[in-house]
Amino acid sequence: MKLVDKLWIYKSKFGGYTTLLKNGEDKMYVQVSFRKEQEPDADKLQIEIKDAFLGFFKTKEGIYKNKIVVLDYVELFDKNEINDITANTQATDDLPF
Repeated sequence: MKLVDKLWIYKSKFGGYTTLLKNGEDKMYVQVSFRKEQEPDADKLQIEIKDAFLGFFKTKEGIYKNKIVVLDYVELFDKNEINDITANTQATDDLPF
């Protein structure tokens, strides 16, 4: 299954990446893997996937879990850029009344 879309990814404490999937009020975190030496530097960012597929892995307990394997992507925003944009917008939106 080939995947192409925009999504937010989050870096975990252990160095891996995840994304949040929602279906109504149901939520699920899915691991995201990148090619070696192509992993993003930011802790939270939005990417546009150019090429990826859905795979799976087996945990130590023998449970199969899904993961998104990203082969090619473009970074759109990271959390720091969004905070900078928000701060600049709030500073310039002062109304005279």
